[in-house]
Amino acid sequence: MSPAARWYERILRLGPRSLRRDFGDDMVAAFDAMLADECASGNPLPRLRVWSRVLTDLLVSSLNSIRGQSPVYRIPRKRTPMESRFQDIRFALRTMRRQPLFAVVAIATIAIGISATATIFSIANGLLLRAPTGVRESSELVSIHRVAQDETGFHSFGLPAFRHLASADNGLTNMAAYDSFGGSLVIDSTPYRVAGSIVSANYFETVGVRAGLGRFFYPEEDTVPGRDLVAVISDRMWHERYRGDPDIIGSELVLNGRGFVIIGVTEPEFIGHLAAFLNDVWVPLSAQGLIRGATNLSEEEASVGLEIVARLAPGSNVELAQDAIDRAGSAFHEPRDEKWFGADVYAYAPIVPIARQGLNLFLAAMFVVAGVLLTITAVNVANMMLSRAAARSREIGVRLALGATRGRLVTQLLTESVILFLCGGVLGTLITVWTTGLLGSLALPIPIPMDLHFAPDFRVLAFALTMAATTGIAFGLSPALHATRGDLTGALKENGTPPRRRQRLRSVLVVTQVAGSALLLVVAGLLIRSAGRVTSLDLGLDTNDVHAFMLDTREANRSPDESRQFYGTLLNDAASFSGVDSIGAIDVPPLTGSNQQSTVILPDMPPEPEVGLRKVEFAQVSPSYLATMRIPLVAGRQFSDADTADTPKVVIVNEHLANTFWPGESAVGKRFAFRAANDPIDLEIVGVARDSKIRTPGDQARPLVYGHWEQFGGRGYTVVARVESPSVALMIRDYVSEIDPVLPPAQPIEYAELVGLSLLPAKIATILATVFGAAGLLLVALGLYGLLAYSVAQRSHEIGVRMALGAHQSSVRSMIVGDGLRLTVVGLGIGLLAAAGLGQLIRWMLFGLSPFDPVTFISIAVLLLTIAGLACWLPARRAAATNPVNALRAE
Repeated sequence: MSPAARWYERILRLGPRSLRRDFGDDMVAAFDAMLADECASGNPLPRLRVWSRVLTDLLVSSLNSIRGQSPVYRIPRKRTPMESRFQDIRFALRTMRRQPLFAVVAIATIAIGISATATIFSIANGLLLRAPTGVRESSELVSIHRVAQDETGFHSFGLPAFRHLASADNGLTNMAAYDSFGGSLVIDSTPYRVAGSIVSANYFETVGVRAGLGRFFYPEEDTVPGRDLVAVISDRMWHERYRGDPDIIGSELVLNGRGFVIIGVTEPEFIGHLAAFLNDVWVPLSAQGLIRGATNLSEEEASVGLEIVARLAPGSNVELAQDAIDRAGSAFHEPRDEKWFGADVYAYAPIVPIARQGLNLFLAAMFVVAGVLLTITAVNVANMMLSRAAARSREIGVRLALGATRGRLVTQLLTESVILFLCGGVLGTLITVWTTGLLGSLALPIPIPMDLHFAPDFRVLAFALTMAATTGIAFGLSPALHATRGDLTGALKENGTPPRRRQRLRSVLVVTQVAGSALLLVVAGLLIRSAGRVTSLDLGLDTNDVHAFMLDTREANRSPDESRQFYGTLLNDAASFSGVDSIGAIDVPPLTGSNQQSTVILPDMPPEPEVGLRKVEFAQVSPSYLATMRIPLVAGRQFSDADTADTPKVVIVNEHLANTFWPGESAVGKRFAFRAANDPIDLEIVGVARDSKIRTPGDQARPLVYGHWEQFGGRGYTVVARVESPSVALMIRDYVSEIDPVLPPAQPIEYAELVGLSLLPAKIATILATVFGAAGLLLVALGLYGLLAYSVAQRSHEIGVRMALGAHQSSVRSMIVGDGLRLTVVGLGIGLLAAAGLGQLIRWMLFGLSPFDPVTFISIAVLLLTIAGLACWLPARRAAATNPVNALRAE
C-alpha cells in the first residue's frame, strides 16, 4: 500500500463506520490503483485531480450513509482510447530515453531509407505535381497538342489554327499560346544570353500569375506583327540586371537587336508555367517575326512552334474539352482542304509533356530502387526490435500475468515502432533538404538557364511521414505479435528461452535484406559497367579534343544572308588559327539527346499518302563538319564549294539509310524528296557516310540525312572545333565577339561534356543506385551478423552439449557459417531474379550492355557471398570458443 493510500485510509475513519465496514477495503484499493495509473507521467496535476474526485465521492457517500441511503462509490473510470494512446506515446518516449543508443541507431537507419524515397519524390513533386510559383488553380489547366499524320502526338500549332481554336466553342475559359526562344539582351553595350517566351496576350491571365509591377499585355498588342514592341520581364531579371530600379517601367529593353518597351514585371519567383526552365522575358505574338530574325512575318508564315496551355470552363473536363477541340480543328482545316488528325488534351503538369514519358520511366526505376533501400532499412530496424523484444520478454510476461491483454501490449509496441519511424521520417526529410540542395547546385553544360531546386515542401514532408508511419506499422506489427505470443511461464523465468518462431522470423527478415541488397547492387553494377563502356563504344565519330560553341544568329536579329556571312567568316578565319586542326558546324549536334526529323518521299513507292513516307533524322552541316568529327565517307563525295543556295540540293546519307532504302545497290545518285508544307523538296544523294551515333551513345542505328547548310538556310548552329588546347578554344570565343558584338558570348564546351548531358539520367541513376546499394550491403552485413550472434547466444546450451560430446571447433564454426550462408543463398536467388526484371525497366540507360549481363550478376553474387561469409565468421568463431562446462553450468 502506498503512502497516499494510507492517508486515504486514515481519512476514511472520519466517515461512517458502516461505510468503512462495507466498502472500505475496495475504496482504498481502487484509490491506490487509480492514483498509480494517473500519476505515471510524474505530473502533479493528475494527483490533485484524483484526490479531489475521491474526497468528493467520500463526502457524498458519508452523507448518504448517515441518511440511510445507499452510498456512492465510483469504480475508477476506464481510460478512453485517446488517453490510452497518449499513455502509449509517453511510455514509448520514456523507453527511448532509457535506451538512447538503440533509439539513435534505429532512427538513423530509418532516415537513410526515408531520405532515399523522399528525394526521388521531391524531384517528382517539383517536375510533375507542384506548379511553379505564380501558377494558380493548376488543377483547372490543360495542355493541348496536335496529332500528326503518323498518329504521333505532342506537335505544335500554327498561329492561324490557334486563333481559330481560341475563338471557337472549346469548353475552355482561356486558351493561351506560347513558344520559347533564346535571346540576346544588351545592357550597357554588353550582351547577355536570356531565355524567354513569345506568348499570347492572355497568357498571364490563363496561368494565373499577377503583375508585381506595371501591367501585362493588352489584347490588341499581339495582333499586328511588329507593331507593338513591348515586353514583360521577370522579377529575377529586374533585380539581377536592373538592380530593382523602381522606374524600370517604360525603359527600353534591347532584345535580339530590337528595342522593346518594358511594361511590366512579374510577381517574385515566377519563372513561367513550366518547371526547371527559367524564363526572364515575355513578348507578344506580334513580335514573333522580329524575335526570329524576320522583318515581316505573316500569320501564315508563323505557322509552326506554338504550344497551347488553357483553362477549363466551369463544369467542363478533359474529355469534353477534347471533343470540342476536335470539332473546332475539323472546322478550321476542312475549308482549307487539309486533313485534321486530331489533338490531345492533357491535364496540366509542370514539365514539357513530351518529356513526361521518359521522366516517368526514370522516376519509376528510381522509386523502385529507393523503395528497396527503404525495405532493407525497415527490415534492419525490425530485426533490432525483435532483439529488444527478446530482452523485454520478462517485462512482457509480467504485464500479461498481471492482466494486460495481448491487444493492449501489441498496441503499445506498435506505438513505439511508429514513433521510431516517424522520428526517422523527420530526420530523413532534413537529409532530403540537403540532397536536393546538392542537386540544385548542379551546373549543366547548356546555354539555357535551368532551375533544378526541388526543395521539399509540405507535400514531401507529408509523403515522408506517411511512408514512415506505414513502414513503422508494417514492419513493427510482426515483431509486436511475436513478442506477445510467447510461453508465459517461460517468459517469467530469468533465463527463459524465446520460441523458435522468433528465430524463423529473423531469418525471413535477413533473407529479405539479402534479396533487396542483391537487387540494388546488380542495378548499380549494370549502370557502372554501362558507364565504363561508353568510352569504349564505337560512336562512329571522334569527340576527343573537340570543343563546341552554341550560336544562334537570330539572337542578334541577323537575316539569313547576314547569318550565312557570319558563319562563313567564322569558319574560314578560325580554320587558319594556330592550334585549330579543323572546324565545322551542325544545327543538331549528335550525342546530346536532341534530334530533328523529316519525312522523306521515295519516288519508286506508290503515291498513296501513307505509303512511301519514312521518318529520317536530318541535320544541316557545313562542308567541313564530317572531316572535323572524323566521320569518313564510304562512297561518293563530300560537299563542295560548288554546292550553293542556287544549285540543286544535294545530301549525304548514312549507311543505314542507304542499306534500308536501296539494299544491295549504290545509293549515290539516287533521288528522293522531303515532304514540305508546299511542294516537296527534291534531293540528290552525292555521298554515303559511315554510320554514327545520333541521339545517345546507346542509340540504335537510324537513317540520317546530312544537308548542306547553305542550301537549307538555318541560323542556329553549334560550331565544333578540333583544337590542340583549351586556350585555342578561348581564342575562337573571343573572335566570335569581334565579328558580332551583339551576339551573346559563346563559352566553349568540351564535347565530352555535351555527350554527358544525354547521359545525365543514367549518371544520376548510377550514383543513387551505388549509394543505395552500398548502404544496403552494409545493413545486410550488420543484419546477418546480428542474427547469427543472437543465434549463438540462444544456442549456447546446445553448442555446449555438442562440444561436451566431442564436436570439434571447426564443425561448430561450419555449422554457424552454413546457417548464415544458406540464408544468403536463398535471398541472393530471390534478389537476382528481381534484378533481372528491373533490368528491363532500366534497359534504356544501359549503353552496349545487356540487362542480363553475366559478369555483373556473377560479380555481385560473389561479393554478397564474401561479405556474408565475413559477417558469419565472427559469430562462428565466438561459438567455437564456447566453454562447454560454463555453458552447461549456466543452464
